[in-house]
Amino acid sequence: PLYRPSKGLPPVGSGLAPGVGLRGRLRDSLLRALSARSWRAGQRQRAAARVGIGLPEAERGPVRRLIATLPALEVPRPDWPAEAVVVGPLHYEPTNAVLRVPAGEGPVVVVAPSTATTGARGLAELALEVLVPGEVLPPGSRVAVSQLDDPVGPVPPWAVVGLGRQDELLAGADLLICGGGHGT
Repeated sequence: PLYRPSKGLPPVGSGLAPGVGLRGRLRDSLLRALSARSWRAGQRQRAAARVGIGLPEAERGPVRRLIATLPALEVPRPDWPAEAVVVGPLHYEPTNAVLRVPAGEGPVVVVAPSTATTGARGLAELALEVLVPGEVLPPGSRVAVSQLDDPVGPVPPWAVVGLGRQDELLAGADLLICGGGHGT
């Protein structure tokens, strides 16, 4: 999606649908005003960083923004930038490796953590700790964690962690767990 503030949407990352009716539009206006301070602070920090490395404080911005998503997933907005074009999903796999799901007959849960570092506890570690077959998941379930990094701890026998083609994993998945805004 296009990660830019809009006068017609709630703040980016809020997880809220656009407000409906007077109360909904008021909610969005208030939230946009609150988040605008952070946006402006980020703009000032970026300008200072640009000057710090010898670039002009202001930037022209891109001539074209390619938005790699399905058009139906992009929420309509009244202030769509003229340079932004939805090009559809990218059919790119970062690897040719296939992550082999543990053998079994139970459902397959694919966990696709973000590649972004947030400072919060990792989705992969939490999934391996909590999504235990026979407790939280049905007996015989298998978990495949598709991530760039090696596992940070022991991997139980009902799970696999590593880099693998997501098209292959998703073709056999019964459930996908990923971060909101994830490209999966």
